[in-house]
Amino acid sequence: MIFSLLASIIISSAATITVGGIEVTENNQIWTSVISDPGTSSASLQIYKSEAFTDGVQSPILTLVPDDRAVIGGSLKYDGKGNVLLFYTLTKGVYDGEGEIYMRRCPVNDPTHWSEPVLVGTGCVHSAPVIMNNGTIVLPVSIWGPYCIDPAYVNDVRDVKPGAMTYISVDNGKSWTAGEVVNVPERRFAAYNNPSLVQTPEGKLRMVCRSCDTGFSYSCDSSDEGHTWSIPVRFVQTPNRNFSAVNVDGDRILYLKNFKLDMIQYYTCKELYGYFSDDGGTSWYGDLKITEDDYVYDPVAAQAKSGNIYVAWSWQYKGKSQIKLAEISGGRLTRTGVAFDAGAAEEAYKARIAPMVTPKTDFSKKSVRLGCYNIQRQGAGSGPSWKNRKDAVIAEFFEHKWDIVATQEAKPEYIDQIIEATGDVYAYFADTREFMGDKYRSGSENPVLYRKSRFELKEYGVIEYAINQDHFVGARSNKESYGAEYHKSTVWGRFYDKSSDMEFLLVNVHGPVRSVPAQDAEAQIMLDSILVLAKGSPVILAGDFNSTETSQAYKYLSDCDWLDDSMLALPESKRKNWEYNSFCGYKPVEEFYKQSSHLDHVFYTPASVEIKSWWLDIHAVHDGKYASDHLPLTVEFYYANR
Repeated sequence: MIFSLLASIIISSAATITVGGIEVTENNQIWTSVISDPGTSSASLQIYKSEAFTDGVQSPILTLVPDDRAVIGGSLKYDGKGNVLLFYTLTKGVYDGEGEIYMRRCPVNDPTHWSEPVLVGTGCVHSAPVIMNNGTIVLPVSIWGPYCIDPAYVNDVRDVKPGAMTYISVDNGKSWTAGEVVNVPERRFAAYNNPSLVQTPEGKLRMVCRSCDTGFSYSCDSSDEGHTWSIPVRFVQTPNRNFSAVNVDGDRILYLKNFKLDMIQYYTCKELYGYFSDDGGTSWYGDLKITEDDYVYDPVAAQAKSGNIYVAWSWQYKGKSQIKLAEISGGRLTRTGVAFDAGAAEEAYKARIAPMVTPKTDFSKKSVRLGCYNIQRQGAGSGPSWKNRKDAVIAEFFEHKWDIVATQEAKPEYIDQIIEATGDVYAYFADTREFMGDKYRSGSENPVLYRKSRFELKEYGVIEYAINQDHFVGARSNKESYGAEYHKSTVWGRFYDKSSDMEFLLVNVHGPVRSVPAQDAEAQIMLDSILVLAKGSPVILAGDFNSTETSQAYKYLSDCDWLDDSMLALPESKRKNWEYNSFCGYKPVEEFYKQSSHLDHVFYTPASVEIKSWWLDIHAVHDGKYASDHLPLTVEFYYANR
C-alpha cells in the first residue's frame, strides 16, 4: 500500500523537510515534492513518484540543489495530456525580493526526462495552477514585501508592492503574462499570501488568500482567466498559517486549515481539518478531522481518478521532521501514515545543541551583576515624565552597582544622561534603526550598558523577526506582524571578560505587547537564532518579555533543552521579593504583592552558567517617586569557558 511504501523513504541529508505539492495522475501515480531545509539559503527540492497500491522504495526522480540559490515552493499539476508540471521559485538567500519562478514538464511514463526550465516571472510559488477547459494555465503566486526579504537584499527592493497575483499562459507554458496584483482593502504589512485557485460552479476563477494579520482568508473572483480580480472579501476564519483550497469532484471545494472552521485561533499550528463546499465557499460541511497533532504545517491535496483524495502535510517538533499523508474516500478519512521522514533530523538537533548542554566545570572566579530594567520611555503609557524620574533611575545604578544592564524603552538621551551621571564607567550598544510609521520608535532601543573597564564588546547585532511565508526569519517583531502593537527589538552582544579571560553571549529582549501570536512566534525563532549566535558560549537571555509564566511563549523558553529561568535556579528563600509582580505600574507596593507572574525574566544556560542571587527591588522609589513602571531585577551569576 502507499503508506508502507512511502514510510520507508528517508531524507537523511536534511534537518527539516516540508511538503511543496502533491498530485495524482490518471494511472494513480502519486507525485510529491519535498523541500529540504526550508526557509534557509540552502533549501533544495526533491520529486518522488510512487504507485498508489504497490510496495517498494522509490528514489527521487528529480533533485534540485542550486548553486548559491534556495528553492521555494514546488507545486505540481497534471495537465491531462500525459505530463506533470512542476513550479518552483529560485532565490538568493532566504528570499531576495526578486525570486524567479520556473516551470518544468515531465512525461508521466518517462519520469527521467524533465524539460528545460521556463521562466514564468517574479514571486513565490505556493499552490498548484488551474488549467481551464481551453488549456489556459493560471498560476497563483505571492509577491513578498521588504519585511519578508533577506536583509542582504532588502535595501534594493523598497519599491516592491506586496500581494497576490497570477501568471497566465495560453501556449501550454511556453510564455507567460502577469495578471494584476490583487487590490487589498485591508492591506497591512505583507498583504495577502499563500494564494490558492479554485473554480466556482458559475465558471469563475476564485482566488483564496491568507491574510498575514487579520485572522481570515479572503477571496476574490476573476471572469477573464486571472487577468483582473474583484475586491477581496472575507472568506473563512483562518490562523496565520498556510492552508489549501482545491477543487475536487469538479467544482466542489476542499478547504484544509488548522483548527475548526468556527473557532478563531489567530496563530496556531494545531490539528488539521477538512471542509467541503458546493457553492463556492458560501456554506461548508464535513468537519473532517484529519489529524490531532500539534505542529502541523503546509497542507496540500490532490484527487485521484478513482475519487480518493490524498492530503499531505508537514510536521516538525524539536528536531523531528516528517511529511504525513492521509486518504479521504467518500468524505471519510480512511488511512493515515508517515510519507517521508527527515531521518537524521533528531540526531542533527542533538548535535546542534550539544555545546549548550554539555556540563562545564571551569567557572569564572568573579561573578557578574546583571541588571534587567525597563525604564519606560516618556510618552509610553502613564506615569511621571522622564524629567521627574531621571534621578530615581540613576540612583538605582548607584545602589545595585550593575556590571551589565539590559534596559528597555531607553531613548539615547536617557542613556547619555545615565552614563554622565555615573561617572562615565559604562559604554553601551543598542538597536539604532528607525522604523517607518512608529511614533514611539526613533533611535536607540534596548540599550545594553556594560562596564568598559571589565568587558570588551567583541560583536553585537539585532535579532530580526521579519515574516517569510508564515515564519519569522531572523528579525524584529513589528506592529504589522501577528497583531503586535508596537515595534519591539531584540539585541545581542558577545562579551569578553578581561578579569576572567572568558566570553559569553547576552541577549536583551523587549517582547511584543498584547499579541499572543507574536510572542509565541518570537520565542520560537529567538531560540533558533540564539543557537546560531552562541557558538557554544554561555548565554544570558534577559528582558521585558511582556509574557508571564503562564504564557505559551514562556513555556517555549522554559521547556527548551538548554535554557532555564534564573529565578527557579534558587530556592524560594533565596529569591528576594520573587512574590511581587515585576510590573508595578506606579502602584503602591501592596497592590502588586503576591502577584508572582512576571513580565521580566532572565534565562540562562545551566550547563555553563551558575546563578548566585536573584533580587527584585520593590523599593525602587527615591524622594517618593517610582523610578519606572517596572521594578529593577538583579541577577548575579558565574559562567564557564566554552
